[in-house]
This record gives sequence, structure tokens and C-alpha cells, in this order.
Amino acid sequence: MDKRLAGAIRDTNEYTIGIEVFDRDPSTYNTGEDPIVRVQIGRLRERLKDYYSTLGSAAELTISIPIGSYMPMVRKSDENPIMFKPQYLLAILPIHCLTTNAECVSFTQGLSEELTHQLFKEFGKTIVSHTFSNMNRVSRSDATIQGEHAGASHLLEGSIRVEGGFTRASFRLLDATVGCIAWAENFDRHVSFAISLQEDIALSVCEALKRYFSLG
Repeated sequence: MDKRLAGAIRDTNEYTIGIEVFDRDPSTYNTGEDPIVRVQIGRLRERLKDYYSTLGSAAELTISIPIGSYMPMVRKSDENPIMFKPQYLLAILPIHCLTTNAECVSFTQGLSEELTHQLFKEFGKTIVSHTFSNMNRVSRSDATIQGEHAGASHLLEGSIRVEGGFTRASFRLLDATVGCIAWAENFDRHVSFAISLQEDIALSVCEALKRYFSLG
């Protein structure tokens, strides 16, 4: 907030926050390897959302951190935009692990759980309860059929693969009514099978979907 008041908006970026707030060493700090800023900002967004939906529901001013930015915004309560209109029903398919590495398989299963948790926190009842236990390697048309049976308007599918020193998480959003890809994005990170990376990827997917649905 001090940066905004001082007009130093350009200085409020992931790298600067990592150094100034989390005391990272400028000579070794790499935002691709250390997701602490992304994870903590994601948590802060959730806490602000929870606060203004409960104790701060009558506040005249609200503080938020827009998706894609680390700079706080202050608005009058009646000026807050609606980021997500609950006109979509989203089903989450199991994430595929494209390697036989046991540690990666376990990481992928944990990511599926973390992603479901984060999406439910963000979108609530717009997440369709599903039982896609046999969805591994299904065709897109089969996914569309099962999604329609579950009442979903959109299906989220993803995969994890590891090559060299990098982990690539690929996600696609399918329009269940026509079976086409509505959105797709890759998230590249340095190899790490830590819980913090699961949370980082899950929050990144949530933020991307919030942008997609707010524009839809």
C-alpha cells in the first residue's frame, strides 16, 4: 500500500516483493524456483475475500489485489466489480501424470486434491460434484458426454510432465456443450515435488480461470 501511495507502482512486482518482504538474497533469488510471493499473495486474496464476506461486509472501503497484479486496490464497497458470475458449472477431471516416476505420480495426485480445494474456495457451488473415476485417457467426446451427465458446462483437464530440470503443468478448459477447447495454458516451473509447488500451480490455474470467466 505504501508503494501505491508513493506512486511506485512499477516497483511492486514479484521479484521486488520477494527481496523486500521475504528477505530473499538478490544474488540467488529466482521467482521461477521460489514461488513464495505467488503463494502468499494467493493466500492474502483469499483472506481479504473471507474478511469482506463476513466481518468486513459493512465496510465502506475495500482492499483487493487484482488478478495479474501485486498492487492493492482500494474501492468503495459499491464499486467492487463482480469477478465471476455463477453461470458456469465446472467439473474437474483427474490430472494425468505423463511420467512413471513414483514421486511425480504422487505429486500429481496431490495437485488434483489441491486444485479441487482451491477452485471450490474460489467458485463454490459452481464446481460440479463428479465421479470421473474412469476418466484416464478418455477421448474428448467421451469427456463431453460424462460432463453433460454431471450437469457441467465446462470441464477442466490437465497433465504433468517432467523433462530435465523443469516441470510443465498443462491445463485445458473444454466447453462441454460442443467439445471444443475454450482455454489452455502451460505453467512451467523448476522441478520440485513440494506441497508449495502444488499450491502455486493450483492458485495460478484459479487466477487464470477467474480472468477467463470474468471476460466470458
